[in-house]
Amino acid sequence: MDVSPTKSRVCWSWTESESGKQTVWTDTEWNTSSDVEEVTMPQSFVQLAPNPAKDHIIISLTTEGEYKATLHDTQGRTLTTFAFSGKEYRLSLQDFAKGIYLLRILTPTGEIYNCKFVIE
Repeated sequence: MDVSPTKSRVCWSWTESESGKQTVWTDTEWNTSSDVEEVTMPQSFVQLAPNPAKDHIIISLTTEGEYKATLHDTQGRTLTTFAFSGKEYRLSLQDFAKGIYLLRILTPTGEIYNCKFVIE
């Protein structure tokens, strides 16, 4: 994300690499804060706790399944990918610095949930 010098407009870019293929999403126009819409995911499907976290975070889902997940930093770099099954997974955060992270969860039906959390 880039913020204009006046801090009144923003634009963003997101990259993701998987199996040697890189995908880039961008918003090529500067937007005012009134143009930016906050998108929230259904809290009933996935929850992260504790948030902020220190040494681990628990990913809780409402449905049993085989999930794939990718952890990104705020610059869009992929830090780790992992798979898990069931309704809950404990992710160790000991190898990651303090900061804000984005967790992307892919469900067995192809739905994608993006979650933000903080490591203190």
